[in-house]
Amino acid sequence: MKKSLFLAAIATIALASCTQNEDFSQPEKISFNPVNYKAKSTKAPITGAYYTSNDPSFGIFAFHTDKGWNETGTTIKEYIQKSEVTWQTDEWNTTTDAYWPLSGSLTFIGYTPFDGIDAKYTIGSKTLTISDFSAANQDDLMYTLPSDAQDLKANTENYNNGNTANTYAGVPIKFRHALSQIVVKAKVADTYADATFTINSISLQGMNDNATLTVTESASWGTPSIRDAAFNILTAGTEELNTTLTEIEDPVLVIPQALVAQQQKLVISYSMTFNNVTTSTSKDVYLNSGTNDALTALAMGKKYTLNLTIYADRILYSPSIEEDWSDGGSSYDVLPEQPAAGN
Repeated sequence: MKKSLFLAAIATIALASCTQNEDFSQPEKISFNPVNYKAKSTKAPITGAYYTSNDPSFGIFAFHTDKGWNETGTTIKEYIQKSEVTWQTDEWNTTTDAYWPLSGSLTFIGYTPFDGIDAKYTIGSKTLTISDFSAANQDDLMYTLPSDAQDLKANTENYNNGNTANTYAGVPIKFRHALSQIVVKAKVADTYADATFTINSISLQGMNDNATLTVTESASWGTPSIRDAAFNILTAGTEELNTTLTEIEDPVLVIPQALVAQQQKLVISYSMTFNNVTTSTSKDVYLNSGTNDALTALAMGKKYTLNLTIYADRILYSPSIEEDWSDGGSSYDVLPEQPAAGN
């Protein structure tokens, strides 16, 4: 009897020991929590603060360090090769499951969208390179910095992103805008008796496009290979104007660039109907008119609203710059007609 009880006790201890070992050795899967700005899934640019299950997949790299990402003498090894992160049931995961290391820490580098982007990461120079990007498809290109998700560990820093409940939310991926956003708004200067003004088409022309984005602890664009790209803002339908500024169609995303006097321009076709007679004209409005207070550059992560006021004989152009796509100031300038060829 005593022998049976002794053997039962040993069996119980062995079972408990086995269960504890299994719990201890169970690897913890890495999942992600994209935060800050979300990528657009249609032509309309970013509007929300967090990714949803309907947003596009993004790319991720992860690197293991035995000390710290920027600590002298640390060893950096690739831990997750470039991988697509997709929404899977109730969380964002790599296509093939990845697990936290038992020691050391991980630093994550991300970009979005995943499809159609030529991205690579060089460990030696700690450089993310997105090659030959073109804004032609209106993809809202975004990136992260190493400091956004640096030296993270399972449990302690794979955290809940400030939620009050102690719930797992995944590695925080903070996306930053790599492009500039352009919005066009228009109005008529006054209420003209028996006359209506209608915009028929607007295109943004003479833009630089197709360049390489380089990201280390900051981001910069290389020399563009296309110098005369065009982006259609309004092509189908018409927009009848009143005395209130109205946004014309959807915003356009472009590569940040210097604005050269008399180069990048809006080409605007509009009509006036007076006493049932409709006449039309086309005018060029240059983003940089060459005056002292002209708009001289489009910067990364900023929104530029190009305000147009239509008069019977001219267009008043007023660009407003919005820092980080929030409210900004304005400057005013009356744009000249397009110069003759060769001028």
